[in-house]
Amino acid sequence: MQLHIALPKAEGMAPESRGLSITRRYCESPAGTAVCAPVSAVVQGDLVTVRLVVTVPETRYAVRLEDPIPAGFELADVEPLVAQSVRVGGETIPKPQQGDFLWVGSRGDRAVFFALGLSPGTHEVEYVMKAVFSGSYTALPAVVGEVRFADIVARTAVATLIVASDQEGR
Repeated sequence: MQLHIALPKAEGMAPESRGLSITRRYCESPAGTAVCAPVSAVVQGDLVTVRLVVTVPETRYAVRLEDPIPAGFELADVEPLVAQSVRVGGETIPKPQQGDFLWVGSRGDRAVFFALGLSPGTHEVEYVMKAVFSGSYTALPAVVGEVRFADIVARTAVATLIVASDQEGR
């Protein structure tokens, strides 16, 4: 008996945008702040805010958003902040509700969100993860798409995050 394992190849995985677009940023700023100071290296124990921005050109229904958690990290919060704003005539107008994405939860290796419907505009999802183990880790692309239409999909670029041991510092 043989066991064959298929692992996703990160090399050569380019961002994709078909009917939606998505960006992902790793920030050292606290969750809920407007400023996102991008990070690519942290120290064990640091909290990293993950900001996913989904842009929807036209109304989409049954949208699923998945973001793989890089090895060496774990989710630090249970209910991430989900905010929404709509871009109208070049001006961003914040919406009073928390947004259309629902926090579905962690599947152990990824954060999962779902929206019954997304209106045209920009939708932001934010959650926090904690650096647990030192090393260099590849973050596979975050993917967003309509559940019923496989051709309506977008993914981010692959990212690399470095975690230094707390003895090494930055």
